[in-house]
Amino acid sequence: MKLYTSQGSMIRGSLFCLFQITVGRIIMRIADADIALMYWIGLAWCLGFTFVMLRIIHAYFTQKPSFEADNDGFSVMGKPKRPWSDYHGARTKGVHVYFIPILRWVIVKTGPGLLGSQQQIHFGHLSEKPKKMVGRMNSFAQKQIAHRR
Repeated sequence: MKLYTSQGSMIRGSLFCLFQITVGRIIMRIADADIALMYWIGLAWCLGFTFVMLRIIHAYFTQKPSFEADNDGFSVMGKPKRPWSDYHGARTKGVHVYFIPILRWVIVKTGPGLLGSQQQIHFGHLSEKPKKMVGRMNSFAQKQIAHRR
């Protein structure tokens, strides 16, 4: 199973980054001689989201899988392959403003317990809607783990 970055995810991620770059430009514009620090905060905001947008576009055009799995194990975002014994489930995480969801992404737990490690598939690297992607990943993992027993 290989899940690649979808065009819709790339477009939504890029649009979100463009919105955030606009916010950074507004912060830079607000800055005047009294609040010179605001200019640098706005500039850092713009540069940070420009970098994120370039990563999203690069991931789409290079077409590396965001999640890859087979009988031997799984890999998240091109990291080294891990055995199925390290897979502790995938879930969605998101940012909400009041009750309105703004962003969602996928987290793959790779260690047991609360402090176990995790790997993220960011909002611009999803293959489909996050809940559907998590469902596909978890069902494939359950089949592989059950097959190993």
